[in-house]
Amino acid sequence: MTLLDSAEVVVRRRTAADTAYGPVYSDDGPPMAVACSVRALTAAETRQLGWQATAGIRILARSWPGDERSAVRWDGADWEPDGPALRRDGSPATAHFQIDCRLAR
Repeated sequence: MTLLDSAEVVVRRRTAADTAYGPVYSDDGPPMAVACSVRALTAAETRQLGWQATAGIRILARSWPGDERSAVRWDGADWEPDGPALRRDGSPATAHFQIDCRLAR
């Protein structure tokens, strides 16, 4: 076990269909377990629509099957990527993807 595979998340790829009420997401294939490292990114309160707790996590993984529409399940909560996965190139031992996520709405 290394730092890049000390945890596991479940990734569900989704497709989006535009409707008059906004995008509707549907699963695209079976859920996939991904070995990774998960770190807390932010923890704050915002005053949008009253006081709300906001949180974020950063996932570091050697491979990433999802995209910005994917759903991520970790530690009993559902998360959404906050943009595309970033590829961090380095040596073969340290190359990884970085995915910043926010709690799903």
